Amino acid sequence: MNLFLFTETSTTPSWILPIVLLAILIGMFAFNTFRQKKYRESAEKLVSELKVGDKVKTYSGMYGTIVEIQNLDSGKVAVLKTGTENFVGFYSIDINAIYSVVDLKTEIKVEDITEVKKEEAIEVKDETIKEDK
Repeated sequence: MNLFLFTETSTTPSWILPIVLLAILIGMFAFNTFRQKKYRESAEKLVSELKVGDKVKTYSGMYGTIVEIQNLDSGKVAVLKTGTENFVGFYSIDINAIYSVVDLKTEIKVEDITEVKKEEAIEVKDETIKEDK
C-alpha cells in the first residue's frame, strides 16, 4: 500500500488535485460574491422604500415606528418611536440599522401577555398546593 498519494508510482497525474482545489476556491468566491450582491440590493430596496409611519425592527431587535427621516452629512437617520402609550421613547438610528418592516396585524398587547402570565402563575401555584397535600 502506497502511503504517499503523489509519488512517481501514483497513477493519478499530480496536476489534478491543484486544479480541482482551484476550481472549488473559484466557485466559493463566485457564490459568495453573488450572494453579497443580492443581499446588498435587497437592503438598498428596503431603505429606499421606508417612509414615515412604517413599523420596523432593527438589527438589535428593537421595534418602533418611524416618526421622521433626516438627511444628515453622515447619511440618513431615522427617528423611531418605541414603547407603549404611557411609556413612549424616541431614538435616532442610522437607516441602515433597520432590519425589516414589520407587519403588526398579529400584534400582541402587553396586557394580554400579562394576563396569560398571571393565569399560568395561578395554575402552577394550584398544582404546587395540591402536590404538598
